[in-house]
Amino acid sequence: MIKKKTNPIPSSLREKKRYVYFKLSFSQKINSKHVYKAVWDSLLALFGAIGSSQIGFQLIEFDSSTGKGIARCIRGKENELKTAIVLVKSVQNIKVLPEILRVSGTLKSIRGAK
Repeated sequence: MIKKKTNPIPSSLREKKRYVYFKLSFSQKINSKHVYKAVWDSLLALFGAIGSSQIGFQLIEFDSSTGKGIARCIRGKENELKTAIVLVKSVQNIKVLPEILRVSGTLKSIRGAK
């Protein structure tokens, strides 16, 4: 039996992405899973379930030693994601001070800014 390949969605029809490079200042070490949950909870509080899912938030990476991370969202929704990140005040009862460093369309340019 020959397996038939499924055709992926062409890049011209896919949603365009934006990457938000941010930094969290904190006094104790925090885990990336907890950062994801804190940002997601902030998105839910601000935009509700439907609005949050339309943003397409995904935490690409988070370095707990430097506090810097990269989050992904759908193009046109980067302001909503930036607002949600800035409104995060604590992660696992550890106070944090969020700062948006850069927004870009490619991971390569974000990683080059590190």
